Amino acid sequence: MSDKDLPQIKTYQGDVAHALEEEKHSLNTIRAAELAKNGGALTDPEKKRIYSNIFFLIAGIIFLIGGGVGGYLTYNKYKEVTAVPTIITPTNRFIPIDEEKVLYVTGLTRESFINAVLDERGMPLVPGSIKQLQWKKAGAMGQLQPVTEFFLILNAGTPDNFVRNLSRDYMIGMIGEDNAETFIILKTDSYENAFSGMLAWEENMPRDILPLFAPEVLPSATGTPAFTDLTIKNKDVRVLQDENGVGVLFYTFYNQLYIVFAQSEGALTSIIQRLDNASLRR
Repeated sequence: MSDKDLPQIKTYQGDVAHALEEEKHSLNTIRAAELAKNGGALTDPEKKRIYSNIFFLIAGIIFLIGGGVGGYLTYNKYKEVTAVPTIITPTNRFIPIDEEKVLYVTGLTRESFINAVLDERGMPLVPGSIKQLQWKKAGAMGQLQPVTEFFLILNAGTPDNFVRNLSRDYMIGMIGEDNAETFIILKTDSYENAFSGMLAWEENMPRDILPLFAPEVLPSATGTPAFTDLTIKNKDVRVLQDENGVGVLFYTFYNQLYIVFAQSEGALTSIIQRLDNASLRR
């Protein structure tokens, strides 16, 4: 190779280097040129990549929200299924019971009311168990019969001041002894007035309520009813006796709130015991 060929080689090498440098520059500007040509818009592959990222982001957010809502609903359903049912105790349930019978007082007379109670009294009842009779008024969402209407339907000769000082609620039912026996629990708002009212009521009490307890015993047509005093479980008890001196109606002030009526000493003792137990649980 002659010396005169060397400049040509150098020139050729320089041209190649310059071309490569220009190519590199062109690669860096291709994207800018394309963007300029498309008015600054992204190419389809870039759009797809961005849209794909946005889609997966939104899907992830929806999945998280859906999972949270589903978990919340599932947990609430679990609580609903496993929750202990709330038992609403009627305000006139002064002692625990084993059975309840709902009866409707609307349209009843004194005679039909007494017969309805005696029909329940004639039903079999496990010894020691309690059945409460819930007397309700038809319609009006089945409101409980207040004590004033109880005495009204019996056409009872109770002193007005005695009834006025009673609570609205009263409890009537049966207790299983040798046979089912009737009991009644009244609640008083004034012990002093209730005590004097009970003594005043004794004259009419046999006619008013004895048929609910001992229908086979006819109240004496003449003279003052034979009430005597007795002590049962440390309670002062008044006892109505029949002509043979047998107690057929017992009542006592359990405390300054409750007046208990029962058909026999055994029934009264059982009711007092249940009131004791109920007091301990409060």
